[in-house]
Amino acid sequence: TLFPYTTLFVSFVRVLGRVAGAQSDFGGPMDKGGRVITLIAMALYLGVAPAAWQPLWGAGDRQWGIPALALALIVAGGVYTAVRRFRRASRQLRGQT
Repeated sequence: TLFPYTTLFVSFVRVLGRVAGAQSDFGGPMDKGGRVITLIAMALYLGVAPAAWQPLWGAGDRQWGIPALALALIVAGGVYTAVRRFRRASRQLRGQT
């Protein structure tokens, strides 16, 4: 899956900016806290909601549920967060704070 790579990529962009001379940027919509909250919300929903309330998408053997939706949200949000961090670091390094 892309989940661990996205998490590493978001952190890597922060560290890369810091090594280049920009301030560490821990912000963004899918920072570590956002990823954890998304996973906790998914786990709580799956643990509390009856099976009939847990939708599935797809056909046959290729059915996707709430975990796939949560992971897709984390991947998309992680890419967006990494791009924001990269742009902020780039502006700082060019002196356009």
